[in-house]
Amino acid sequence: MKKNFPKTLKTLLFILCVCMCGVIANANTLKIGYEDWEPYQFEDANGKLTGVDIDLVSAILDTAGLQYEFKKMPWKRLINDVENGNVDIGMGASITPDREKFALFTEWYRTEGWSLFMRAEDISKYDFKSLEDIEKTGIKLGIVRGYFYGDNIMKLIESLKAKDKIEEVAVTDLNYKKMIKNRIDAFFEDSFVGPLTIRKNNFTGQIKVHPIDLGKDNVYIMLSKKTINDELYQKINEALKKIKESGKHAEILNNYLK
Repeated sequence: MKKNFPKTLKTLLFILCVCMCGVIANANTLKIGYEDWEPYQFEDANGKLTGVDIDLVSAILDTAGLQYEFKKMPWKRLINDVENGNVDIGMGASITPDREKFALFTEWYRTEGWSLFMRAEDISKYDFKSLEDIEKTGIKLGIVRGYFYGDNIMKLIESLKAKDKIEEVAVTDLNYKKMIKNRIDAFFEDSFVGPLTIRKNNFTGQIKVHPIDLGKDNVYIMLSKKTINDELYQKINEALKKIKESGKHAEILNNYLK
């Protein structure tokens, strides 16, 4: 027994080292939260995760030499998990004072614009020229819980909430279904996501984009302050700068948005 002890101890130590290496490797793997939001974050027909955000963020982290994995979840949970450190990175995020309390933000990595979607037969009834025009009509608006639609649209949402004219959903697809069932009159959606979702779900002819111009905003990669230190933050920002300068950034955008 005494003769076998050193060999047994060596075996146990070897197993412990292997396990510890696995733990360390896993700890160094950045967790990226995402939700289905074509063409930015989605699974293709073969089940492969792809999209503008997936490809851009992957290119940034690959350039930085970092390991990462993607975790699917609703947007509101993603925000909460970035805040408490269960998720390291969120994509396609706007900067808000509340989020700056728990998250760091990279330089901008793409832009996005919001459009107003309504039932096709209602478009001609509402000649909206401004968000104030929308508020005056008293229509019921659908929004996604946890989304930031930009300062001006958020002011409209707060005003309509006070009038009980807002319906919240956990995921954006539910707004389209509520629209078809006449439970809401309109909803804001990303200008690229909306038309794709309409075609994908055979809502063409039923839901259309209102011509009101709502402008565009920059969006950013959101990083948890609980897990991302300054050195790592600078490394990711530098990698973003490199793919912009190399032309890789523009190449990825053009693959989806041309």
